[in-house]
Amino acid sequence: MHKLSLFLLPRLVSLVVALPLFFAAPQSHAQDVLVWGTGTGQSNVDGVANWMQSVGGFSSVDGMVGNLALSTLLTYDAVLFFTNGSSGSDPSNGNVLADYVDAGGWLVMATFSWANQGNNTIGGRIVADQMSPFTTGGGSLYSNVTMASNDGSDFFTGVN
Repeated sequence: MHKLSLFLLPRLVSLVVALPLFFAAPQSHAQDVLVWGTGTGQSNVDGVANWMQSVGGFSSVDGMVGNLALSTLLTYDAVLFFTNGSSGSDPSNGNVLADYVDAGGWLVMATFSWANQGNNTIGGRIVADQMSPFTTGGGSLYSNVTMASNDGSDFFTGVN
């Protein structure tokens, strides 16, 4: 069985809310964690990594962006991967993630890794070998909407 966990998170902001679930994973030894983001800025990845480090429970938490090699991932006990742009669909990323899991690494996939949104969607062996319990289907899960009503309650304060 692969040590693969997936969070279904609609956006990076939600990632911070869901991260405590990541900490609930069994800890058999000190954890060196990599937060790996594609299609996003280094500051976004560093923000998540810094928050995780500040919460404690890990030996170290590093943040990296772009395409990474398996040799880099293998220096970490666990990887939190998310994508938010065009390089996310690069099949080499999905291949590296699959190789990492096959080598015994712990993997959490988040934000758009599972979405069928073209350039955000992860590809490669992690999908082709059906390592993910989720399949993609349809198009974007997002659409623009207009607020239909505002009853003036405190809940709507500052909402236009």
